[in-house]
Amino acid sequence: MKIIRYFCKTILASTIVMSANADLIAMKDNELGNATGEGLGFALEDFVLNSDGASLKVTGIEDSNGGEIDIDWTSFYIMGEGSEKGSINTPGQVGSYLNPWTIQTTRGSRGLQMSDPEYNERYAGIGYDVALLELATGDYENPVQNSEAFAQFSKYQGCVYGNDNCLDLDIDSNGDSRAERIIQQEIAQLTGQKDLIVGRYTGNDLADLESAIVDTYNDDINPLELDVEAEKLDVAAETTISNNAFYRIPKDERDEFKLSLLTIPENCTKWFGSYNCESNAQEDFADTVDDVNEQKEQLRDAKKALNAALNDASLTGVGQSYLTLINDVDEYKSLCGYTDSLAACGDGIIARKEKTRSDVESISVALFNGEARRGGLDIGLTFEFSLNLAGGGTRDDFLDIDMRGVYVDGTSLKLWSRPSLDPASPGSELNAEVRLNLLIKELDIRACDDTSCSTEELREANTLNLDNLLLSLNLGYGDVQPLKFSATSDGQFQLELENPDPTNPYANPDNLSADKFYEDYYKNAPKSFVHIGDVRVGDTSIGSSTISGFRAQYLKVTSRDL
Repeated sequence: MKIIRYFCKTILASTIVMSANADLIAMKDNELGNATGEGLGFALEDFVLNSDGASLKVTGIEDSNGGEIDIDWTSFYIMGEGSEKGSINTPGQVGSYLNPWTIQTTRGSRGLQMSDPEYNERYAGIGYDVALLELATGDYENPVQNSEAFAQFSKYQGCVYGNDNCLDLDIDSNGDSRAERIIQQEIAQLTGQKDLIVGRYTGNDLADLESAIVDTYNDDINPLELDVEAEKLDVAAETTISNNAFYRIPKDERDEFKLSLLTIPENCTKWFGSYNCESNAQEDFADTVDDVNEQKEQLRDAKKALNAALNDASLTGVGQSYLTLINDVDEYKSLCGYTDSLAACGDGIIARKEKTRSDVESISVALFNGEARRGGLDIGLTFEFSLNLAGGGTRDDFLDIDMRGVYVDGTSLKLWSRPSLDPASPGSELNAEVRLNLLIKELDIRACDDTSCSTEELREANTLNLDNLLLSLNLGYGDVQPLKFSATSDGQFQLELENPDPTNPYANPDNLSADKFYEDYYKNAPKSFVHIGDVRVGDTSIGSSTISGFRAQYLKVTSRDL
């Protein structure tokens, strides 16, 4: 791959004309000879973009009353970290010579053996029979420079190391940082849960437990479930009979005695199994209510028998009830992944936490020894809105967004084409796999302009602040579950993430069984997570928030005209 290195000093002037001084570094003959031509890498150094008082007006957007909304984009900057919200022209870096942003074409690796020289795990979900286009930011193997790993470290450390309030690793007598201690405690808790499960099934493998689940269900649980369903149908049938008997009672009689559905009339008395009421119709109705109540009692007995079987440890043959067995197997797979042996725990949450712990330990050692993390970017935007009010007049709104320490390394977009399998939409489909890694050390959002909030105290009190925001979003999993781009007949843009389908020949070229197909999907399809270290409004902290291990099973987004 040819790498083009740019040294850019870029300032956006008030006329929105970008000027740049770029020096292309000449390549030697032997360097040119080694260029394979499959892609282009680039990096921008000493990069500064500043609108410097220029403004951009956005028009054509209307509110619900048809009035036009005037939007003035009054400020925009991209600089190096430390720009003090764009007030200091601080050079930044986009990519690097060793870790450039890249645009390249390559082939998928699905269907190749791992020993094949053309195999690349990065493209293992996409078939070798198609070429793909990839746009990617730089990747960093060093955990200190890898933003996803560093953000995880900051999560466990409790702050973004290097900030003014986070310069102490809090090393204990064992030489462990606070982050190491916290993640070790987390792993110990998860391992303890795993050990409790394993201890309940000494001498059994996971395959034995899954067989016990199937056998117990077929022999003991399913027949009782069928009994419950049959009793429900009997209750429904008797209820219909009773309702019909109720409406055969003349309406004036129903009103006079204040009769209700499924309720024996108060004027009825029962002697020796027979009702004595004001009319034969009421007596017939009362008999049907008894029939309904009798069927409901039988339904309750069937449910009790089912509940007893679900909790009967003698039925499974492994010393635990069916419900406990189901929960233990599901939890074990979550902790240790899909495996046939309870002795193996090479995947799942524990393995992922172990990998994170390895990164946390490496980062702690590197920071303790003085290694510095590279600087990020500062990005800011300011908008002013003029809204036409329904009663006349206008209202001016303001929005200011400032981001300090922005990193996007590890982000990629892969694009490829497949023939459509939908007869109603012949042709080719544009498929994609999206991975967005976004780390922002500090994000400030303010909706109060400098006139209304004339002091720093007022501006701070009206600012939403997010610290250590990490978003790792994965949409699409190769040919198994691609993110599909299309356009509707009325010109709207649409993207869709469909449910994985084992009958799709591109998703399942090896014709795996449905069980094996979904096992592979849940084991290998990438998950997403979001972490916010601290949420504050003014001086009030709302605390941290983490959503981890989530995966989009289905997603459909369609644009709309404003």
